[in-house]
Amino acid sequence: MLSLLSSLLACDPPDCDRADHGTCGNACCKLSIHLDKVVTTTIAAALNTSLSEGGPDGRFRLMPTHANPHGFADLRPYHISRSGGREVHFLGQAWHETEKHTYNDTVNLLVMSLGKGTILEAFSISQVGGAYGDDGQNFKNIAVLMKGLKKLGYGEAELSAIVSEAEHEGCPPPAGESALWAAAPRSSAGVVLGALVPSVFAPAAGLVLLGLYAGARAAAKRDAARQEGEAGLRAAGVPMAMR
Repeated sequence: MLSLLSSLLACDPPDCDRADHGTCGNACCKLSIHLDKVVTTTIAAALNTSLSEGGPDGRFRLMPTHANPHGFADLRPYHISRSGGREVHFLGQAWHETEKHTYNDTVNLLVMSLGKGTILEAFSISQVGGAYGDDGQNFKNIAVLMKGLKKLGYGEAELSAIVSEAEHEGCPPPAGESALWAAAPRSSAGVVLGALVPSVFAPAAGLVLLGLYAGARAAAKRDAARQEGEAGLRAAGVPMAMR
């Protein structure tokens, strides 16, 4: 019975290899994604359109914001600046239903400009109380959106843009992995994104994730230590909410 329940509630591959355990009290995942040479208006409009139609998998629901009942809020008139030269432009939210129609997650999307590109801060959190573990679902919610770029009608210039995950909070890569996009092949120079989003970026040869933080190796060690501690909790019988 337990194995049947697990199969009904677990995250369905691919992209389930970055589980989180209680980073936000509940399980959550935050990724900062750099889209070089893609302006904020393009990515915000594309995400708003995709989410309003159910998103790439048909299980997203675009939520109203305080400033816009139809989706993303335009914050450009407020001239909000953040560290590192980032400027806040758009803010949106969606709910996502898991594949087994069991749980909902909240996905918040902050779109900022940085130079000639865009920083997308994507944050997914499990809605149900007591979800200490998410089986990788929150990372998957964000990965699904990124893979869905193929449906957004980008021209060749956008498709050839370099996309990199600059930072993560929660949802750590598997133990021993220093690269942030854990689903992609690794090399000493970085990570080829085409393996993560093959239908979108594979035509653009040599797409390499750049700008991995110098502390990525240390972060991986911290994540591995945390995973070891969580394994001890599981051995002690601390319940984990399945997806």
